Amino acid sequence: MAKRKRSRERATPAPASPVAGSLAASRRWGWLLAPGIVLLLLLLLYREPLLQGLVFASSDTSAAEAFRQVGDAARRQGTYPLWNPYIFGGMPSFGSLAYVYGVYPPTLVFEWLQHLGFHPLTWLFGHLLLGGLGMWWLLGRWSVPWPARCLGVVIWLWSARLVAWAVHGHGTKLGAEMYLPWLVGLTWTILGRGGLRPTAVAALVLGLQLLRGHIQVTYYTLLLIGFVTVWHLIRPFATAPAALGGQTEPARELPRAMASEPGAARRGYAGLLLLVLILGFAIGAVLLLPVHSYASFSTRGAGGATGAGGAAYDYATAWSLAPEDLGAVFMPTAAGFGQATYMGRMPFTTNPNYVGLLVPLLAAAAWLARRQRNLVWACAAAAVLALLLALGRYSPGLYQLAYNVLPYFDKFRAPSMIMVLPVLLLSILAPLGAAALADPREDRARWLRRAAIFLFGVGGLMLLSGITGFGESFYQSHLTDLADKSQRPAAPVLLAAAWDLHRDFLLRIGLLLLAAGGAALLAARRPAFRRTWLVPVLAALVAIDLWGVARLVTNPEQRLQTVVRTADGGGRLVPAERLLQRWPGPARSQVAPDLAAHLQRTVGHDRLLPLGADRETNAYMTAGIRSLGGYYPAKPAVGEAVRERLYPRAGLFALRIARWLGAAAITYPGGLIAADLDVLREHGLALVDDPVEAGGTVVYRVEDPLPRARLVERYRLATALPEGDALEPFLDAIAAGRHDPTGLLILDREPAPAPLTGPEPLPAPVFVEDGLNRVVVNVAAPRPVLLLLADIWAPGWRATVDGRSAPLLRADLMLRAVALPAGAHEVSFEYHDPALRRGIALAATGVLIVLILLAWPWVRRSLSRTAPALSATSESDRDADAS
Repeated sequence: MAKRKRSRERATPAPASPVAGSLAASRRWGWLLAPGIVLLLLLLLYREPLLQGLVFASSDTSAAEAFRQVGDAARRQGTYPLWNPYIFGGMPSFGSLAYVYGVYPPTLVFEWLQHLGFHPLTWLFGHLLLGGLGMWWLLGRWSVPWPARCLGVVIWLWSARLVAWAVHGHGTKLGAEMYLPWLVGLTWTILGRGGLRPTAVAALVLGLQLLRGHIQVTYYTLLLIGFVTVWHLIRPFATAPAALGGQTEPARELPRAMASEPGAARRGYAGLLLLVLILGFAIGAVLLLPVHSYASFSTRGAGGATGAGGAAYDYATAWSLAPEDLGAVFMPTAAGFGQATYMGRMPFTTNPNYVGLLVPLLAAAAWLARRQRNLVWACAAAAVLALLLALGRYSPGLYQLAYNVLPYFDKFRAPSMIMVLPVLLLSILAPLGAAALADPREDRARWLRRAAIFLFGVGGLMLLSGITGFGESFYQSHLTDLADKSQRPAAPVLLAAAWDLHRDFLLRIGLLLLAAGGAALLAARRPAFRRTWLVPVLAALVAIDLWGVARLVTNPEQRLQTVVRTADGGGRLVPAERLLQRWPGPARSQVAPDLAAHLQRTVGHDRLLPLGADRETNAYMTAGIRSLGGYYPAKPAVGEAVRERLYPRAGLFALRIARWLGAAAITYPGGLIAADLDVLREHGLALVDDPVEAGGTVVYRVEDPLPRARLVERYRLATALPEGDALEPFLDAIAAGRHDPTGLLILDREPAPAPLTGPEPLPAPVFVEDGLNRVVVNVAAPRPVLLLLADIWAPGWRATVDGRSAPLLRADLMLRAVALPAGAHEVSFEYHDPALRRGIALAATGVLIVLILLAWPWVRRSLSRTAPALSATSESDRDADAS
């Protein structure tokens, strides 16, 4: 009787596990469910842009838009803009990645969709959809149930740093970041089973990430891939993903090579990753080679560990994540939040690197997934290393080692940007941890009870502090100390506003932690709730937590504040400026029409010196005005040396430098007072006393400007200068009036023919063409002279005189000049990026090889099916011959 009972028990099927049901549903409906969930998350966070057609308008967006407008206008006229002459005295537009239209294929698709009537931010939501689907697919490697995958996608897409990039126009960073989960997942695929097709796909994805145009994010991607590969070679990951929640899948059959020679197989699969790098870099060579060529000429090449170009250490670490800002990972207001109340040590930063407290706790719980502990250790180690590198100058040992040892690491600034890697790794670990907690094993209940006690304690303390105001004085004292270190104002009104926002978050996060503690306690007591509802509840709580911070990034006017100046010179707090605006339509000038018209008449082919709030605007280029101001991160190093003297943080403007570079007018919003005009005159820039106000900006003409193109008859070799060809002392000599550049040029070599002095006055050159890549002037020289064009010299510029090639001289250590014989001449300056053609050839080769690798498995199967048929035909032919 007992035997029959046991046999009936064995024959009775076990009840279906909710986790197993989630796994089955995600496998069956995943590619329908995933896009719907990702689109829903985008709609929840970006509902105004998606439903009302609004766009984000920030200063960075306007600066990039100015580049795009000028470049698009040039292309419509038949010129691809390789050089931008409108800011800093000129800079490469392609090699600096300021304008690379047509190189990144998805851009063409997004533009086509926009022409069909899609949203202007289609490119943004397209990349976010790509990144969300990538995270969903990546978590599928470990058979994570779909509610846990939702958690990973929420962390990935709603992290405050990523949302800030989306809002403030950092499209290249965001786009490159969205390829991260795909590349990491493909890396694990190749390390696990090899294969030409995954290799080809990974190379194509890497090439697209490179073509997106933010090489620093790609570099960090490669660092993570390298770390994962080395870890796998030392301590291999599981060859097949194991399901979580107590449910296991049948193990995949090991490849034959792995079964016989696991070490050799692992090395062979790692070799495929080397092929991925080669092909990916070949595809991206159309950008990489011009960027590499420009790097040593830009601010990124002012120093470096090797002396062969790179960002100087102090400059490279200027955007380090300060230890005082680490608290913002768990509490968004730990260092203040917003333009007015942020007191941290990060420059030009108002948004926290927030992920909350629940996400790291869930990531720690991933250690409970016993069959994935090697993966958990690898992800945790990579996250810690990335965090230490993000500290930059505050972690000098590790960062200095990477700066000195890792190839090309010294080319990049902003160490805090590597925080994309910890967010990615938390997006992997937290879903693994949530699924592990849902496991029906008894030991999970013990962990859940401990977690509940911790969450109740921390959440209750936050809630109590927010209700009673306990801790206000400590918090304000902390912000005051931070403000002293970062040299920010910490007026009582700012501290009060910061505490109000901090208290709101204490209440909000405290309630969320109490709710999470309640869910953990309920799950510990009721296994059915643990299996079915724990992961969805935790995912919802994390989403609510991250959404509250992300919405302040997208809609700062709802709660954040900024300081505006009052008429008496003081300041007052007002709500932050709304970033969402109606799309203004197709490209148009960013300068008021009356101001643009007046500047075009006043400045002509010369330059403008914008002062005050205008000094970093790129708007003037949309009106065709060449400015000595402007903004771009990868500016020419010589342009940065000039800018530091024209716009010093302390001291007086070096205005003689502006005159030397052809400044014919200055602008100042609201106008200058008489005392300001006297100071300008004392320091080398006398202004005509007939200012014109247009578009809210006052324009002043320079009294005796030096034209941008001029003839000079005297020269001196740079080797004869006391400091040689060092630019900084030369600029300081001009600024102090010790060197008069009016009639004397400093040349890098002897000119041929040598100029002669004479009594006849030298006529002014006449511009025939003054474009982006080409400048043509007519000159009537009464005797051999030097023609100076006060534009920045750079590799790639060539000169012709009357159609014949002529030596291009470097004048005054940074400008262009040509030696001319007597007579009438047409002089042409043309720019050709020397690395672009080689890059195009390499990119075409890389794409061709990738296509061959993708098609090869299909070709091989076709050949294998054809071979038996041919063999059978041959046998029938032989039989027929025999008969």
